Amino acid sequence: MHIYHFAPYEPAALKRLMGRYATRENEVDNLLRAEVFVDLFAVVRHGIRASVESYSIKKLEPLYSFERTVPLEDVGRVMARTQARLEMADSSGIPEEDRTAIKGYNRDDCASTSALQMWLEAVRGSLIARGAIIERPVPKVVEVSEKLGDWQKRVEGLIVRLTNGIPDDVADRTVEEHARWLLAFMLDWHGREKKAVWWEYYRLRDLSAEDLLHERAGLAGLMLLVQAGGTAKAPIHRYKFELQDTDIRPEGKLRSIGGAHYGTVVAISHDDRTIDIKKRGDTADFHAEAVFAHKSFDYDEQAESLFRLGEYVADNGMEGEGDHRADHIEEHVGRPDFRVAKIPAGVARERHREFGKANARGFVAIGIDLRDQNREGGADLGWLERDDAFGLEVGTEIEMPGEVWFLRQRDIRNFGKRERAGPEDRALLEAAALLHDVGQVVSYRKYHRHSYDLIMHAERLHLSPRERLLVALISRYHRARGPRKKHEEFAQLPAEDRALVRRLCGILRIADGLDRGYTSAVERITLEACPTRLTIRPVPRFAGADLALESWSASQLADVLARVLKREIVVEPAPAPGPVAV
Repeated sequence: MHIYHFAPYEPAALKRLMGRYATRENEVDNLLRAEVFVDLFAVVRHGIRASVESYSIKKLEPLYSFERTVPLEDVGRVMARTQARLEMADSSGIPEEDRTAIKGYNRDDCASTSALQMWLEAVRGSLIARGAIIERPVPKVVEVSEKLGDWQKRVEGLIVRLTNGIPDDVADRTVEEHARWLLAFMLDWHGREKKAVWWEYYRLRDLSAEDLLHERAGLAGLMLLVQAGGTAKAPIHRYKFELQDTDIRPEGKLRSIGGAHYGTVVAISHDDRTIDIKKRGDTADFHAEAVFAHKSFDYDEQAESLFRLGEYVADNGMEGEGDHRADHIEEHVGRPDFRVAKIPAGVARERHREFGKANARGFVAIGIDLRDQNREGGADLGWLERDDAFGLEVGTEIEMPGEVWFLRQRDIRNFGKRERAGPEDRALLEAAALLHDVGQVVSYRKYHRHSYDLIMHAERLHLSPRERLLVALISRYHRARGPRKKHEEFAQLPAEDRALVRRLCGILRIADGLDRGYTSAVERITLEACPTRLTIRPVPRFAGADLALESWSASQLADVLARVLKREIVVEPAPAPGPVAV
């Protein structure tokens, strides 16, 4: 059996639904491993040369004489109206004729895909009749490892124990029951994440050099320049590569087309478009046309730890005894204000009234629908001074971030004054601190780019065009590599605005790092500045708390600000106070 589709949306949607609802993991995994899905878009790109502007299915339809029942020019307006209704949470307001048009459009897409598949088969048959040899791919046998099978059996058994007697309807559950249900379906979270990582590997493995040119995990058009070091058995080769956006970094492990290990990145220069690769013994004399980077981690210990927690709750309930009793799970997992992806703005405001004062720096669900603000005129960002996060359009939830609190620290303000930061800088920075994570509602992967897009296209965000672009860019650059002139939106800014983005995103990156665990673990910070070094010392919120993670993360993100200030930036936890004399 094969499932034919056009472009990768369908497999991606199945993966997303599997991960979101923690269901049918094995079935989806088997479909992907057995390569049941056949992307006709990839087949057309690699097998057909057509005189069309693009290889979208709509442009290809004249080749196989397909006629749609619903004209595309009519569907465009219908889809725009329907999308607006859905964004306003008003699905009942969609007219019946619009529903019928969209059903017809979807039906046409399915029929067109089927017609394309039959046409491609006919083309293949005619080529074979003229003597061409075109082999079909050999079906793959799917085998689940014994280790994986045993783990899934253990998880399924514990899920049954944890969910026994819990109502299916969320409204009928108690807080304790809902906490047990959430914990049950978190047990295999690491397994689902590992599947997603390896699915991505198999996708990259099968791409051509041309395809890898457009993948940020890939690098294509490699041309050997010189041996730049190493030994005879493990040389370091320097390659030139084509102009492209890539996330490949030093120390990254590279694989060649097909997935074979290739080497390790020693250095990469995006300005010179060169990469130094330390080869393995078996690849010393092999020069790949394209490579890709793939990294995976072993989560077995974390998965077992979560499993032990589930066993404890199954045996003792959510309110066990002891210093580390399990009611802490209910406190966090079962809280009504636990981090949710999206909620209506009205619900968010109600939760703010109920929980806001008690959890001012915790995971408080706060959302203000911009349509309710009715702000008029001006570029004043003073409305961001309130302790409210706000939603985009239909109340996308954003929690009150630790970054905003960090930016209001006295030492940070005083340092800003020394660096000649004005009131506008602070307002823009706090706006970015509130909005930089909003892209996670689209996807965690590369969510900083989604944040940029959401900020740029939110219709009722009360910012001038310049302020909107600056906030969007500061948010985009709060992670990954930071501002780069090859990014058109950044390169087109005036020089003073480019400097402003670099400076503010540099501060936001450190603030983001100091809230790495999303637990507001840092109570305050102290700064020591000299001409060559800036030392940041975070102080824990609770005595004895370990801030190693926050300090390490902030150090990793300090590179942009260090370049701006032309100083070394050191982040280290403040020393613990000594004994008190009595």
